[in-house]
Amino acid sequence: MDEPKYILTYIQLFNEVCRQKYAQFFNDEPSLIFTSGLCYYYAKMLESVFPNTILYTNSDNSHVIVKNGEHFYDASGLVHNPQLYHVVETEDLIQFDINTVMKSEKEEEKINYIMEEAKKQTLQLLTSNLSKPKSR
Repeated sequence: MDEPKYILTYIQLFNEVCRQKYAQFFNDEPSLIFTSGLCYYYAKMLESVFPNTILYTNSDNSHVIVKNGEHFYDASGLVHNPQLYHVVETEDLIQFDINTVMKSEKEEEKINYIMEEAKKQTLQLLTSNLSKPKSR
């Protein structure tokens, strides 16, 4: 289980990297983009960074969040109504087929590239922030 503060810091930094470095892709606030259409990609990215993460979805498979320890997260931070979600089952994944989310494989490649690059940059930022001595 990872510390909630660490995960929330990661989410905040990831969204900031997306906002600053990929503004041409995000014509809206990243946390809104990733909670309204690209949530599955965001959840998978969090799962790849935080291995003890479990994917959850709501009853109509319109939103994916993650659980790590006792807390639930999405691109906006903590999810405060986790009782509306259940563990993602194989049949739920059909809903998130790339053709229902993206218009083409080229767009899938672009979002995967951006997610991977933003993840690398975020981890670098997080590492450098943690290794800096605290000022008094």
